[in-house]
Amino acid sequence: MENQLDKSKSKSIDKYSDRRVMPRVIIPETLLRLNGKSIMVSGDLNYFIKYGIPLINSHLKHKLDTNLVINCVDFQLSTANSIIYKYFSAKSTERVFLIKTDFSNFTFVDPERKQSYLKTIRFYVAKLLRSKFNIPLIVTDIDALFTSNKFDNEYSSLISSQTTFGVGSQFNFIDDSFFNSAKFNYPWRTVKAGFTYFATGSKGLLAISRIVDNLFNISDPIPPIEELKLYRAYYGDQLAIIFTALEFNSAPKDVGHKVACIISNENKILSFGSDPNSGYMWIPPASKRNEAQFTLKFNNQEPKAFDF
Repeated sequence: MENQLDKSKSKSIDKYSDRRVMPRVIIPETLLRLNGKSIMVSGDLNYFIKYGIPLINSHLKHKLDTNLVINCVDFQLSTANSIIYKYFSAKSTERVFLIKTDFSNFTFVDPERKQSYLKTIRFYVAKLLRSKFNIPLIVTDIDALFTSNKFDNEYSSLISSQTTFGVGSQFNFIDDSFFNSAKFNYPWRTVKAGFTYFATGSKGLLAISRIVDNLFNISDPIPPIEELKLYRAYYGDQLAIIFTALEFNSAPKDVGHKVACIISNENKILSFGSDPNSGYMWIPPASKRNEAQFTLKFNNQEPKAFDF
């Protein structure tokens, strides 16, 4: 299957069509068996090797029932599979799925624009994925590691909480106030784009669609020029998440949206700090990331477990 932005409208009907062109996203047939709790990450070949393989290793170590979907940006799925099967068996990676994003439908993509896509295209891919599969979905950074098999239970608890949209955050601006969050940090630093949760059903799909609209502005009847698209802005993904969270939190109660801040707490679903053991998934900021934790040592091509 192949998902692309609909280009059926001619320029005579939509004179802004060039501003709506998005990278091609290829969803392989193997994803037809995707079902249940899922996490999606995204990265280019360098990040796939450096962080994706250790992430898979941590996923296998803890025998998680959560699916791991990896979006391969601008490199072949066959390349990704050959790297995976160099270290892991096909049987052990049945819950690991691959998607591909490429730029073949663009005449030219300048390095700055490509870098912007690398940081934010995961939200667009997540929208396409949720449009095809009615699954609970967490979108997170590829430089993350699972640190406990309790992650599955925490994920299930998040689903049962009836949360529509879960925002990774350093401060609970939903139950407190956005005004008070500014005393803690800048708003765009309070929100952590490295972790967002979307529920099943139309409400979760609407939340991810709103983020995509804010980032890429492809549904606006008169979209702004390229430079004004939020995906190219400083902290653009955080701002898109903030706008969506505030919008959904302001919805009438009978609409049924529930927004929650997912805070980095000890013995909870995730940790944003320097200690990988304080949560069941570790998403370290780059400034605190210990690269040694992502360096795998293989013996006869079999990965050794992390010492978590």
